[in-house]
Amino acid sequence: MSIKKSILFFLVSFFSFSQSYFLEVGANETEYNYTNENNVSLETLEASSGLSFKVGMSDLFFETDEISHSIGASIQSFNATGGRGTGMDGTGLTQVDSYEWNTTFVGIFNELSIPILNKGISVAINSGIDLSMLLDGKQKISNAIFDLNDSDDFKGVFQTSKVGLSIKINESIEFGYSIMYSSGLKNIGKGDDAFNMKTNQISLKIIK
Repeated sequence: MSIKKSILFFLVSFFSFSQSYFLEVGANETEYNYTNENNVSLETLEASSGLSFKVGMSDLFFETDEISHSIGASIQSFNATGGRGTGMDGTGLTQVDSYEWNTTFVGIFNELSIPILNKGISVAINSGIDLSMLLDGKQKISNAIFDLNDSDDFKGVFQTSKVGLSIKINESIEFGYSIMYSSGLKNIGKGDDAFNMKTNQISLKIIK
């Protein structure tokens, strides 16, 4: 069998087993737990908003009445702000102390959904893991802008663990709320001494 025919056979077989496709859009509100290089925790960090986009397929490998499985790709923004703004120090000079992080992560996800109610509308508990890497990121300190791709805190693979609830109002529309925790794989297990993120997410899923 030629390579072209093999690829065509694989694609046809792959998509013939998938039961449904979906597009999910959401809004993230992220809090950073961050300790700088001097081991000083930045206590003035505040949550900031970002967007989330996912595309995937459900029940590709298995489907039961008790559980549904989804895989796909994600693009997410985990942003934060902080600092005390602009003020005057003891010498009468202006001192600026403000921070802003804007990031875009790309990754793949693997999720499970367990229905807990199915009367007219369907309610389910969702959990999953997203493995991602920083695609683009900028940190603004006062009026200076730095590339986060050069920051050790943002290098490597990040793991995002998710748990939440979803409400499916019909076969095509589903609303969800999730709490997510993200950390670089090299930082997992280091507690508060490492950089990590907590995100509240609301989402809308369109299923085909």
